[in-house]
Amino acid sequence: MKRLLFVIVVAGACYGLYRWLENSYGGALATAGKEMGGAQLVRGQQQADRAADTVAGANVEVVRQAVARFKEANGRYPASLMEMVDRGLLDSVPAGVNYDPASGEVTAGK
Repeated sequence: MKRLLFVIVVAGACYGLYRWLENSYGGALATAGKEMGGAQLVRGQQQADRAADTVAGANVEVVRQAVARFKEANGRYPASLMEMVDRGLLDSVPAGVNYDPASGEVTAGK
């Protein structure tokens, strides 16, 4: 009987302490947990953005080299990126690459 009474008193004390902390800090612990989860999402998005930028940069460099090879072989810039695909200089037109046929300039686009 004494053990049961002891368990009830300890459980009540723990619950009281929990309620006191919850009321005293206005849910700050829950808010902090949500903010930390949000920070992880932000960091994940930043990493995904950096990876996309890296891929776009690599695509731009591949297309620049293909444009240079095309101009060297033909004495002119290609009319479009599809022309280079048709001639086998590119496997496909990479996403996120802008090409200006007048100047031969290749840039990353969004």
